[in-house]
Order: sequence, then C-alpha cells, then structure tokens
Amino acid sequence: MKMLEERIRKDGIVREGNVLKVDSFINHQMDIPLFREMAKEWKRLFAGKTINNRSLLALVTLGDARMLMLADLESMGQQALLDSGDDVHADILKYPHHGHAAMNQALLTTIAPKLAIITAKTTRAPYALAQLDAMAIPAAHTDECGLLLQTDGQVWILQNLMMEE
Repeated sequence: MKMLEERIRKDGIVREGNVLKVDSFINHQMDIPLFREMAKEWKRLFAGKTINNRSLLALVTLGDARMLMLADLESMGQQALLDSGDDVHADILKYPHHGHAAMNQALLTTIAPKLAIITAKTTRAPYALAQLDAMAIPAAHTDECGLLLQTDGQVWILQNLMMEE
C-alpha cells in the first residue's frame, strides 16, 4: 500500500473541509500500473489465506453520506478492517458475502449502518437477517429487483429497479 500512499501524497488534492480528491487517478482514469502494484501487495498480505479476504472494499463518501461496500470479505478480513482503526461508519452497508454468514459483530456495531443491502435472496441469508434484525437495522435485498442508490450528500434515495425476465 506504500505505492498508493505515495501516489495520494503526490497527486491527491485536499479540498475545503479536508476532503481528499483522488479521482484523477483512481475513479475516472484507471492507473493500471498502480492497480497492479496494489494487487501484488494484497497478494503478499493474504498469501495462503482465503481469496475472499482479498476483496476490494469501497467506502463512498459524498457530503455527509457514506456507503461501505464489503464485497466478499470474510471474518479474518473483517477483523483486520476493524483492527486498522479506520473510520468505517456508514449510513449504508453492502453486507459482505451476500449475507451467507453473520459478520463480525464488533465491526457491524462500529459501522452502525442505517440500512444494509444484501445481494441475495432472503432465504440464502438467514444469519445476516437475524443479526441485522437483532440490531434493528433494516435490510434491502436484490432477489426480486435491482437497487439504485442516489444521494445529494445528505439524504439517500433507494429505488427498486424491476428486472426483465
């Protein structure tokens, strides 16, 4: 991750409110050599461990609105994220691994989402749904339709997208 840190220091722009702008080399223009070096580092960090713990995580922030997407991150990776001390609180959580298992309770408590999204049928996510229900966190799922999320930086709008058969 040293290469990414150096790139952020070199090309990142700090805007008003201490917002770090990195879209010139991460979001819109893909820097393939940078991504290759990042992949090599992830491979080294997770060598011999389950591949799902190499998932690419994304914390999307716009204004005060935050969404954390945990991909297929499993328990070891979740604990590493919690141990990192990074600020991972988010309004919306894309629940890891399609909700097939309950996630790290301490991490879920730290994230403190107002909504969780599970990308699977509810029948395939009983542990996730039980965990969310116990914490009074509502869940949206994608088994009957896609979901479109929009925000103005303050308010989230969740829209169901009906899919063609």
